[in-house]
Amino acid sequence: MTASGPPTTAEVVDPDYPVTPVPAHARKSFLSIAVVLLGFTVFTPTMLAGATLGPAFAFDDLVLVILAGSLILGAYVAVMGWVGARTGLTTVVMARYTLGTRGAKLASILLGGTQIGWYGVVVGTIGDLTAEALDWRSYGARAAVMVVTSALMCATAYWGYRGMYWVSLVSTPLILVLAFWVVGRSLQEVGGLDGLTSIRPTASMAVAVAVTTVVGTFVSAGTQAPNWTRFAQRGSHAVWACVIGFLVGNGLMVFFGAIGALTFGEGDFVLVLYQLGLVGWGLVLLFGNL
Repeated sequence: MTASGPPTTAEVVDPDYPVTPVPAHARKSFLSIAVVLLGFTVFTPTMLAGATLGPAFAFDDLVLVILAGSLILGAYVAVMGWVGARTGLTTVVMARYTLGTRGAKLASILLGGTQIGWYGVVVGTIGDLTAEALDWRSYGARAAVMVVTSALMCATAYWGYRGMYWVSLVSTPLILVLAFWVVGRSLQEVGGLDGLTSIRPTASMAVAVAVTTVVGTFVSAGTQAPNWTRFAQRGSHAVWACVIGFLVGNGLMVFFGAIGALTFGEGDFVLVLYQLGLVGWGLVLLFGNL
């Protein structure tokens, strides 16, 4: 008779494989990877970057600037994603091979620090916009929303890849439907596409600054794309998923923000929905997205 002891380290497996290559049996389909990355980049605060671009360019030039920035960002992230799929490793673990152990720690601090900042912006945005929608004046009410939001975000993080997949699968289609509907309403406000293209710039911005703004919206998070593409079955799956998420998805968010600024004077579609009296849908967009 043998005594049974606690499980050995070798028997304990983290289903997200944070420090080891993702094995073949744990890899996900192309659709799964694409859904997660698209849900990652369909992010309403990105619209605020577009809102700074909209008034600075004629419509044709605006489209070219957004396309150029999105192509640069998409190509960079696609390369990162391909490497992640080939190695099965996260960005920081891969950094050990090029930067060494100490250098990888620095990369971890830099990348993690930007995401902590992102987390704070998101939680604060939800608290402020929810209070604005429901006309809550007290700081305590806003703080309560922030605490609940933090708990929800931690819950999806706890479930790892699976949590992100299901949140993205449910919320992203709804968010895109709402966004395209708002674009339609925006065109009505200015007399259709002809009215939109006839709007003259009211501000100025260098093309290089504008392209950098588009790239900068998600370049830090894009550097961490291997954290998800390492689950891809093929390198090509990772590349196309990154193109869908960072070129198409992020580019659309920047474009939507520019359209909102040109037509309603507001780049954030949540606030546009509030202006249209659709507070409920605005809250759906706010929480489903962020």
